[in-house]
Amino acid sequence: MLEFTKRAKRVINEIAQDEAKRLGSDYIGPEHILLGLLKEEDSVAIKILNNLNINLNELRKEVERRTREASGALLMDVAGGQDRYQKIIELSKEEAKRLKHNYVGTEHILLALLRDNNNIAGGALYSFSVNYNVIKSEILRLLGAPPTSSVGVSSTTQSGPQPRQEKPNSHLG
Repeated sequence: MLEFTKRAKRVINEIAQDEAKRLGSDYIGPEHILLGLLKEEDSVAIKILNNLNINLNELRKEVERRTREASGALLMDVAGGQDRYQKIIELSKEEAKRLKHNYVGTEHILLALLRDNNNIAGGALYSFSVNYNVIKSEILRLLGAPPTSSVGVSSTTQSGPQPRQEKPNSHLG
């Protein structure tokens, strides 16, 4: 079973909850998870967004603006918010498996927020031209990816650079 890194756990269990309280929400939703990611400054997710030249402060403001606008909508009921939170957790695990990683890190949470595009967080990211394929490509570039072809490659180098293997409770995320 895949475990979440310390940073990823802190984002989904602590910081997202703090963000929900700060914004007066009765639930923790994807928007609070994204705000949590944006506060976890040394995480892989932040490195990726920085590499893409995303203005993190502006993204944070956009998420908060969209959250305030939607706060009175029926869509944002407590049960629905919690369902979306749980969906992001499950999608994060799926993303780690897809990338053949043995942990769930902040980068997988970021992918999950984009994969479930029917949420405030995904909408805010898309408004900054951040989409699933861009993030996935940057993860593979940053953490390393096996080559797509093994023609002319010896068996010792065929596996190519390996993704950074974080320990589930490491300081990375």
